[in-house]
Amino acid sequence: MKEVARAISNTMKNRNELVFSGLTETISQFAELSKMMQPVSDSTRNLAKLLSEALNSNVESANKSANKSANKSANKSANSEDNSDVNLGYFSKRHEQIISVMDNGKEYTTENIATLIGLKGPRTTQLMKELVEMGLVESLGTTRNRRYRKVN
Repeated sequence: MKEVARAISNTMKNRNELVFSGLTETISQFAELSKMMQPVSDSTRNLAKLLSEALNSNVESANKSANKSANKSANKSANSEDNSDVNLGYFSKRHEQIISVMDNGKEYTTENIATLIGLKGPRTTQLMKELVEMGLVESLGTTRNRRYRKVN
């Protein structure tokens, strides 16, 4: 910039035109200011780059976290469905207990079984349903009049 200012000043002096005495000094000061501003400009660019990278990193992290949450929910649902299928094929101690208290040929209501094994009605109903699905007990009648009989 200084060289440009000198060239302009010399050209104007050589042609006997108006000499702007402060022009060279002003251009020199402008060049100095420009040099001083360069590190600020570089720092600003670097700061903007760092902020952009940090923001992108946070967005990626948030997206990964959201995806993990969604996957956990989906897996949990899938696992609970899988577990219900496994439970149907799983012979528990409660199942064994029910089979052991039932006599061959005798019919039982859910309430009879619940009293014999010490469980509440809803859980006993669920266990009886599972035993029917396993083919170890047969269900006779409908809803209120339902009775169960051990399969020989």
